[in-house]
Amino acid sequence: MSEDQPECLRCGRCCTELGQNRMIVSDWDITRWIDEKRWDILKNVTQCIEGSWLNENSCYDIIKEKGFEQCHTCHSGGAIINKDNYSSGKCLFLRNEDEVFICSIEETKPDHCSNWRVGEYYRCPQHGKYIESLY
Repeated sequence: MSEDQPECLRCGRCCTELGQNRMIVSDWDITRWIDEKRWDILKNVTQCIEGSWLNENSCYDIIKEKGFEQCHTCHSGGAIINKDNYSSGKCLFLRNEDEVFICSIEETKPDHCSNWRVGEYYRCPQHGKYIESLY
């Protein structure tokens, strides 16, 4: 495999067309955001407890109601849900600045996003370069 990965062109397709309006986040993401006191993110994280989505309670709500440690005990992760525009497919944290798409939580984005490889999505303009980098 080639080490040359294509550069992201910030077209936003991966964050708008792949159903990112409901993005699974890991328990590590949740723990990290608690440690970083990223309430802006945690207000949009719905926790999964015993396979049931608690859409009415965000991680932030649980911390406020039950205390800091209660949120740490969720080992099944959760989901970031774009409640404002669920039908859009768009990630809640994606910003369009003069036709350049920017992640507003880039420095602490979910593992799901950090592990995403530029060009992996077939509609990405860098898809051809991504395929070439595999060989």
